[in-house]
Amino acid sequence: MSSSNTPITSRVDQAATAMGITADQVWEMLGKLGIEKDSPDALALLEADTTQEGDARAVFVDKGPVKVARFKMGWKILKGQTSAATAEVAAGNGSLGSLIELLKPVGKMSNEELLAKYGPNGPSDISDELSKRTHERPVVVFEGTTIVIPATLTLIEMSRNRETPATFKVGDKVHRTYRIGEFPQMFVEECPIHGEVILAGGYCEKCMQDWSKVDNDTRVAVRVAVDMRAVGAENLGQTSWIFDKAAVGAANILKIAGVQLRYDELAEEQKLPILKRKLSSQRSGRADPFFVSR
Repeated sequence: MSSSNTPITSRVDQAATAMGITADQVWEMLGKLGIEKDSPDALALLEADTTQEGDARAVFVDKGPVKVARFKMGWKILKGQTSAATAEVAAGNGSLGSLIELLKPVGKMSNEELLAKYGPNGPSDISDELSKRTHERPVVVFEGTTIVIPATLTLIEMSRNRETPATFKVGDKVHRTYRIGEFPQMFVEECPIHGEVILAGGYCEKCMQDWSKVDNDTRVAVRVAVDMRAVGAENLGQTSWIFDKAAVGAANILKIAGVQLRYDELAEEQKLPILKRKLSSQRSGRADPFFVSR
């Protein structure tokens, strides 16, 4: 089967688990709706607004073996109206119980379940629910970048009916407390050439280069060279030339006329460029009092 059909295949496997039937049976009943397994437009047909739950119910439930509750769960999966399943479930190794947990509405989750899914890259509905429950009061305690669950749960309960403290003691250590959507020590890296561009996994979308394997000292040397206009950086040809030199090491950048002298001056004055920024990670534009600009 082509890779273009992989999304619908995964959905069918998960839906089969939810419905308590085989994937072949799901495909057979989808076929009765006109959604054929080997058709290149199978996913488009399944997701179309014209493919309605009522029509499917007639096939899966009224004329088929699937019970209503299981059908409703499976139909949401087929329509792509649920969050992504775990790899085990997607591979057909998960249980109905794991699917039920996966499909549990965030409003029905416990505070501990929400925290297990919460993070800077977590689902927005998880953050929204936690923010609502805590009345946007500071409740999250971190040890490094890891949430201290017991302390955080205590503060979440406290936030239900009163203000929470800006700091909270865990053992012998006092920690700052964070509102939902705020995270400690979040840094982003700037492109050495295009400082206004934040690197995504080391990649700069403007110069179209991956800086992840170029060490920080070399990146700093590149920024010095660009800032003093010792090199041009106005087009992709120029930026590619700079990157090729940087990929070999800082020495190649420092050999460019005047760069070594300027680099040494900045180093002596402790004013070398810093290519990392601490983010004030907050919700709705709210200021972070612990934000430190570079």
